[in-house]
Amino acid sequence: MTEALRHTIGTAEALRALHSRGRACGILQPSNVILRDSGYQLVSGAPVAIAPYYSPEQVLGREIDARSDIFSLGALLYEMLSGRKAFAAETKAALRFDILDREPAPLDHIPPIVSQLVMRCLEKKPERRVQRMEILLAMLKLQEIMATPISRSAARKG
Repeated sequence: MTEALRHTIGTAEALRALHSRGRACGILQPSNVILRDSGYQLVSGAPVAIAPYYSPEQVLGREIDARSDIFSLGALLYEMLSGRKAFAAETKAALRFDILDREPAPLDHIPPIVSQLVMRCLEKKPERRVQRMEILLAMLKLQEIMATPISRSAARKG
């Protein structure tokens, strides 16, 4: 879980930088996130008709903002934590339905607070999601700290 959180935090920091310039990514998916020596980098990829990481507003062809990227980042984290996509279907029509109307299966094998955070990112309505990447980053970093075991030597010094 800590590795998934670390990768998500790195991606969220790259998204925060993009959002600070008034832009949204809109095509966040695993192939568009690259880890370099300097950190995580978002690269442009060919947009597809519909991807399992698209937000409901993208599926509907509506304008997107940072909250759409938060949805996509939640879908990436869900996949890293569960080993399966939050939204997966055989056809584009079925995938569209899944993204718009189906809730992903619960993440029962991780701490409830992390599961709740992921599900909050995957809210269908943008106004119900975490609203800003800075807020999501703070929440992710706190969960990373809580999930990292304290070494015995550090515990004795503290």
